[in-house]
Amino acid sequence: MSFWDGANWVDHARSAQPTTTMEAPWRPARIALSLTVAALIALPISQAFAGWGGSSVWIEGGATSRAGTAVVGYGDAFGVGYQTRERKPWAHAVCYANGSTRYNEAYADGSIWGMYYSVYSGGPQPQDFVAGLSVDGNWSGGGADCRLDLLKFSNDYTRATVLASTSFTVSG
Repeated sequence: MSFWDGANWVDHARSAQPTTTMEAPWRPARIALSLTVAALIALPISQAFAGWGGSSVWIEGGATSRAGTAVVGYGDAFGVGYQTRERKPWAHAVCYANGSTRYNEAYADGSIWGMYYSVYSGGPQPQDFVAGLSVDGNWSGGGADCRLDLLKFSNDYTRATVLASTSFTVSG
């Protein structure tokens, strides 16, 4: 019986001899390709986590300290302080009902109120948040447990990456 060794037909009896194949010269290229693919997969993952260490966000106004949990009153305006290397960040404040909240309904994500504003200089909507103020009037009073996220939107505004988060409380 004979077989093809990549260059010639070889009798089975001669198969004990070492043969040269095309695989050996390609081995370094295959290793390099594998390492490149692994690096390309790891790069977006590392970029996703890069923002966590380099960004921070906090409430400005109300009874607050930058290091601790902020307390804002229902109907009070509050600003957003932040530090990031990212360009054109936005802030998203979102609140969830607690035992003292007066509201009509919870939205699909469980929240009762949420707002987005640009926080960078020259942004399209730089302004203060007002806890509970909204067009739909869903949240009518009382307190809530809230979160403030610092976001980076994609160029087409279809995706957002959370750069930093902090919790705060709205008193009623």
